[in-house]
Amino acid sequence: MNPRANQCQGGGSVHPKSSERLGRFVRILLKRWRALLALVRVTFHQLRLRWRHEPVVWWLLSPPPGMVNIGDHAQAVAIAAWLELDLDVDPIEVDKDEYRLLARVMPFLVRAEDLILIHSGGNLGDRGIWSETLRRRIITDFRHNAIISLPQTIYFSPTAEGRRQALRSSDVYGRHPDLVVVARDRVSLEIGGELFPASCHMSVPDMVLTIPRRPDTAGEGVLLCIRKDNESVMSRRDVETIVKGLQGRRVTHYDTDLDSGIARRKRQGVLQDTLQLFADHSIVVTDRFHGMVLAYIAGTRCVALPNIDHKVRSGSEWFGGCLTVRFVEFPGDVEHAVSMLEAETPEIGHAAVDRHIAEAFRQLSELVRARIRSPQIPR
Repeated sequence: MNPRANQCQGGGSVHPKSSERLGRFVRILLKRWRALLALVRVTFHQLRLRWRHEPVVWWLLSPPPGMVNIGDHAQAVAIAAWLELDLDVDPIEVDKDEYRLLARVMPFLVRAEDLILIHSGGNLGDRGIWSETLRRRIITDFRHNAIISLPQTIYFSPTAEGRRQALRSSDVYGRHPDLVVVARDRVSLEIGGELFPASCHMSVPDMVLTIPRRPDTAGEGVLLCIRKDNESVMSRRDVETIVKGLQGRRVTHYDTDLDSGIARRKRQGVLQDTLQLFADHSIVVTDRFHGMVLAYIAGTRCVALPNIDHKVRSGSEWFGGCLTVRFVEFPGDVEHAVSMLEAETPEIGHAAVDRHIAEAFRQLSELVRARIRSPQIPR
């Protein structure tokens, strides 16, 4: 008797190649199902807006559910609220995964009079090349639409590949007649001004700062929020130095990268839980950009440390004059900075910082309103 036939009759294991083919088929099926659901959703959304004669604003490349970073989803919460409350806009949100699936059909859905907003963040550069490639495609495919890229940290690494990607982005962006690239900090504005001289003329804080700031809290202990990815410049010894300088205080270790993704419907709840965690501590020590931003919104004092680029260093300048946010260059400086924060009077400098930030967002809102009401490209 053929042993292989006997194995098959007895319900034996599936051949490895058959298993691989089955897995590939299932992945393709799921991908097409997700694409179909996304297509149905955005099609009916834009038809509803057009039926009501409301402006059609496409909000592209928002964080998909698989993204684990709270900062990315906090931006989505903030942008959605800003568009609704400040601009009275019902945006059509298409996340990164959805856009990748729908890229070929999007030109058939978007009309020339529609405004396109590209999600904010810290990926305009070669380190976020997946996002930057999608951004270039949008700018190329929709040259007859007004496009605003919401506040971004702009950084291309000083390598041959970084320079090549910078030139590529500069060429693509430069061909669009009505593109606005909003920088998220002073250094990004300088880089953007060099690479995109026709498009990058304004700097606006991170969109999460549109969320109202809570009063200063009386939490306890230190929340240590340190990166564990390739944007970190911290060694294990650096972290040990920080922890040693915090002796005598309760220290909680935390990271804004969660163990799993965040569904769109759960963004708000996860953000509020995170803000409460920050508010429950008296001080946050972090090398994460949104660790610093969330601490400010939560009313918790913060010591910020640099990451691999200028994101935190330059971004901290928005809090200049606010003594409850301190940027330090080295782990050994954290102990002194924490002691100084513990001695500060709450609310020092907040009013001036809040006014400065509010004015920047007012200018951004006016920019968006102008593009909605009177597109600049001849139709």
